[in-house]
This record gives sequence, structure tokens and C-alpha cells, in this order.
Amino acid sequence: KPFTMATIYIDEDIGKDEPTQQGTEESPFKTLQFAYLQHPAQAQYLTRKSESADDEAAREWKPAAKSAMKKVVNYFEQQKKKAAREQELAIHRKKEEEERHKVLEEAKKIVLEEDPSLPKPVTIKLDEAGDHIALRK
Repeated sequence: KPFTMATIYIDEDIGKDEPTQQGTEESPFKTLQFAYLQHPAQAQYLTRKSESADDEAAREWKPAAKSAMKKVVNYFEQQKKKAAREQELAIHRKKEEEERHKVLEEAKKIVLEEDPSLPKPVTIKLDEAGDHIALRK
């Protein structure tokens, strides 16, 4: 049984770029780019301009231009790479956050205490330091 490709319709005048659109003749997409993002590489894309076209031939459904398809495929690949990069960054950020949290928890365990073998500290103001210099060694 041969595999039949789905046909996706794009009408630049009356189409809508919404996920609810089916890409059928009755509910076409507005742009090839959006149609490709919704149904990548598994379909035949037919385009037309139903209202702004002057002659009848432009109102017929025609396969999307190769140059347009090439641009859309490149855009799709860029978006895929971008999404993968974003996902990697999110994983990396989460890992860093966990490390930071772990270090913070370890730091909370450290308790500073006065050494009882040293003389009791004296609180002074900086302008009084001259009187207390003898205490330092």
C-alpha cells in the first residue's frame, strides 16, 4: 500500500495561522511557515491568493515554490536547534541552581565561635584606636 502524503492548504488572503486551523481547503493556513511548523515535512503544500489575485490562474491551488520551501525548511531547522539549545541551557541552569543550593546548605552548617583561649575582645571606635594599639601584637 503506497504512502499518500497529506495535502496542506495555504491561502495568503483568507487563511489563519492558528493551531486550530486544519490546513484543509475550507480552513487553510495563512503562511507556509506556520503550516510547516504544524505539519513538518510530511505533506504537500498548496498555496494561492484567493482575493488579492488579479487573474484566475493565481486563484488556483499550486504547489509551494521551491525557494519558499527551502526558506521554510531552513527556518524550521533553526527553530529546532534553538529549542534544543534552550533545553540544554535550562538543564544547565537547573544543575547550577542545585549545586548552588547544595553549597548554601553546606555553608549553613558552619558555625563561628569565639576562641576561649584568646582575651575577650574590646569594642572600640576607630578614632579611639590610638589608646588600644598596645593591645595588638
